[in-house]
Amino acid sequence: MPILFQARFLVTPVFLLTLGLASPALSAEVVADSKVVAVTVFTDRAAVTRQAVFDLPAGASTLVFNDLPAGLFTDSLRTEGSSATDVLLGAIENKMVNSAELAAPRERELNAKLQDLRDARELLVADQAALNQKLQFLTTLGQQGSLRARENIAELNLKPEQWTGAAAALAQGVSETQRALAGKVVELRKADEQIAALEEELGELETGARSVLQVRVPVEAKAATRLTLAISYQLSGASWAPVYDARLDTASAKVSLTQFGEVRQQTGEDWGDVKLVLSTAQPARGAALPPLDPMWVDLYQAYNDMRRKAVMMEMSAARSNVTAQSLGGAEADSVAMPMAAAAPVPEMKDAVFQAATLNTGGYVSEYIIPGATSVLADGSAKKVMIGQLEVSSQLVVKVKPQISAAGFLVAVTKLGGEAPLLPGQASLFRDGAFIGSLALPLLRPGEETDLSFGIDDQVAVKQRVLKDETGESGVISKDNTRTRVTVTEVQNLHKMPVKVAVLQTLPASRNEQIKLELLGNETTPGFAKDVDNITGQYRWLLDLAPAQKSEVKLGWTLSWPKDQTLSGLPF
Repeated sequence: MPILFQARFLVTPVFLLTLGLASPALSAEVVADSKVVAVTVFTDRAAVTRQAVFDLPAGASTLVFNDLPAGLFTDSLRTEGSSATDVLLGAIENKMVNSAELAAPRERELNAKLQDLRDARELLVADQAALNQKLQFLTTLGQQGSLRARENIAELNLKPEQWTGAAAALAQGVSETQRALAGKVVELRKADEQIAALEEELGELETGARSVLQVRVPVEAKAATRLTLAISYQLSGASWAPVYDARLDTASAKVSLTQFGEVRQQTGEDWGDVKLVLSTAQPARGAALPPLDPMWVDLYQAYNDMRRKAVMMEMSAARSNVTAQSLGGAEADSVAMPMAAAAPVPEMKDAVFQAATLNTGGYVSEYIIPGATSVLADGSAKKVMIGQLEVSSQLVVKVKPQISAAGFLVAVTKLGGEAPLLPGQASLFRDGAFIGSLALPLLRPGEETDLSFGIDDQVAVKQRVLKDETGESGVISKDNTRTRVTVTEVQNLHKMPVKVAVLQTLPASRNEQIKLELLGNETTPGFAKDVDNITGQYRWLLDLAPAQKSEVKLGWTLSWPKDQTLSGLPF
């Protein structure tokens, strides 16, 4: 089915036409010198726009776009254009073209360089072999000269000046040959390193594809004119992901959060100096709801009974048929019992897994990257800046003495503005120094998250166990008990006030026979319970002046039936 296109009107409209144009076989072909001018990247694909300018003669022509990626989605092909006079556009056609050459331009370029290097290496190997032969000849010549000298000595026919000159010439020849051989060894090593580097680069983007797509657009111009035509299409092999830089200035206690987009593509075509848009839309998810199948239910026992009765009736009928056949004739007819119809068996369907999809809460955003951007089709990451996010933050030192005797500097950060923060990896910097990275969750405006900027060495933490006892309780029915009391000491060594949050967890029971009692006289008041939606997590907030020291006590008793064993306590 032909794919219709869109028409855009600039000077004089380019009219839509699917019938009435001259046959492509009878029209002149005009090959496009097209260029990618705009790309919208989604999470799993890209929408590409190519543009070309044609000088059309009057009458019918066929505009040809060669060497398009073979993997583009042909049903996504669209075209639009503008001209100074009336131009009629026909339906887009496409066909696959096989080639002896590699399809991807960058892959062709690297492959050609690699072949040149390998050819050059073969010449170096040949030069090395020739030098080895020369060195062998000189060595043999020296050995023969030595034998001849001994013969002359025996005959008292030695001419020292001749042999001295010959020896010097021979030594010089051997030296020059050995130096040349050493140079060839160095050249071969460098050639091998270049070949290995090219092979690695080629291996990262190698597709081996030797097929390209050709797109043809029939047109008819009322008069000779210049036509600007753009074709757009979608294709896989491209994606982007949000990444962030979170920078904390401890002097001002402010956090700046910068959003970037990390774009990768291996579509088979380079994007050079294009208008780049990053979109959170997901075209692959489809637009229509799938149909709902009937939800058949039945009682499991009733189905078994029904099936068992059907089997018994079949067996009974089979026995009756055997008896009737042995009696024969009319007696068989009188003895045979009618077959009972088998009960219908419900249709059974295989269970299937439903594929998971990324859900960002229904928000769809587009980020238009300023200026022109280039992204090579080699799979390497291209990091482009999206912009600064509006955030507010409050610094707090968080202490979890059950797992660490250190305080961690945390910026409790709230997202402002109107757009959500998409999930992504964030690089953390404290006063310009890289601290580490963490994964940011999806945040909507007004929601908070913790950005941890490493250990705060100026907050000292110590925890001591004051009591840790096991025993029994109850008069008639005895229970096992475990009592634990701890004290956490926190001191601010900064020269400025610091807010500290002490977090600890208490045992949380999943069984009603396990009872927890918080010891009020052994627990510092003013705590919050089940913080961050974690059952049993308690939090105390402390405002400490410079050099101030504070203590947080926590005491509890756990009881459970004497004949049962308790699990889950880490101490």
